[in-house]
Amino acid sequence: MSQEIEYAKFETFGVWQESSEKPEEQVVVSFGKSTLLLRDINESIVAQWSFPSISVNTLPDGQVTFSPDEDGIEKLTISDEEMIEQLKKVIQAPIYDRKNFRTIFFLIISILVTLFLLLNSKNILIGIATSITPNGKTSIIFEKLIESKDNPLGRKCIIPEGQKILDQLVEKYKNINDIIILSSTENKFFVLPDGQIILTKKFISDVKDPLEISEFLFLADKANQLNIPLQTFFSSQSILSLLKYISGTSIDWDPKILNELTIQKIEALKEIKSFKIPTQISGLEWVMVQNMCNPI
Repeated sequence: MSQEIEYAKFETFGVWQESSEKPEEQVVVSFGKSTLLLRDINESIVAQWSFPSISVNTLPDGQVTFSPDEDGIEKLTISDEEMIEQLKKVIQAPIYDRKNFRTIFFLIISILVTLFLLLNSKNILIGIATSITPNGKTSIIFEKLIESKDNPLGRKCIIPEGQKILDQLVEKYKNINDIIILSSTENKFFVLPDGQIILTKKFISDVKDPLEISEFLFLADKANQLNIPLQTFFSSQSILSLLKYISGTSIDWDPKILNELTIQKIEALKEIKSFKIPTQISGLEWVMVQNMCNPI
């Protein structure tokens, strides 16, 4: 060492262990000029550690050990408090048992990861369910829901003139595949994940301005572009249902879930402040659509 050190005590007894596989030995511990010397009962030097290389490890039970390596493979235990304090003055800064720190660190990380997964498990499952569901599969799911006896929406209204106008509207939107009118007397506008738009007779009867339906279709197109209807559909399911679906187990979806896909329920659409309507229909054309469920 570069500076002269005055020792109050030069030597003491200790227990030295070369490694965990080797037996412990009683040794005499003494200070050299720049090293710590360890001698056995025969006065033979068994180890010589330079001061800068020595680490002091304080274990949870308060026992103090010294080691020339960070992993503590070779170690020296001293019970002489005066010698311990003196030795601490000439070695590097004390460290605590790194193995315990590693264990605590990984335990904390494991707890944080577990908490994150628990708090976000449903969102994760929704993302997985959304990613593994192709359009063809959603069409099958919602076809069954629409036709369910537990969710009577009425028959499909088909009049060629009115349907032709709706088909022309569909061509203007990239993410709308079909517009269907059902004879239900409930005011409903469903935005389905497969690009289908379901309008009820009551809904189209209440829409007086054709511009209003164009605005609805624009928002529905944006919703499907962002995959909002499918995410909304899965978010209304329980975690158990999502797990069953992801695992490939057959599920009987509740037809009432369709009510989560009305345009009023898709909250993300509220963020759209202004937009340009790509197409409009005339008042006469809209009357023809309104009469689709009222054949003459």
